[in-house]
Amino acid sequence: MFQQIDHVGIVVHSINDALAIWRDTLGFSLLERKTVPEHGVEVAFVDAGNGTVEFLAPTDPESGTARFLTSRGEGTHHICFAVADIEAALAELKSRG
Repeated sequence: MFQQIDHVGIVVHSINDALAIWRDTLGFSLLERKTVPEHGVEVAFVDAGNGTVEFLAPTDPESGTARFLTSRGEGTHHICFAVADIEAALAELKSRG
């Protein structure tokens, strides 16, 4: 069902600080950086070779990302898997409980 890991989402306090490490120190290429107002976050994606790493930093203190950061601190937020057919994958997962 799962083909590969598409990306890993990491919540951070600062996109700039994350990029200073991942792009500037480790050498990963920045693919995209944007603000997503409807979710109250700024995101940046870096190329990890066979997948991407997404950094999420809250822009709204009331957002879910801000609450996650407050309660859990910086770290892994989600892992996104690539599938051939999302509807079939969801149905299969639902059947597995």
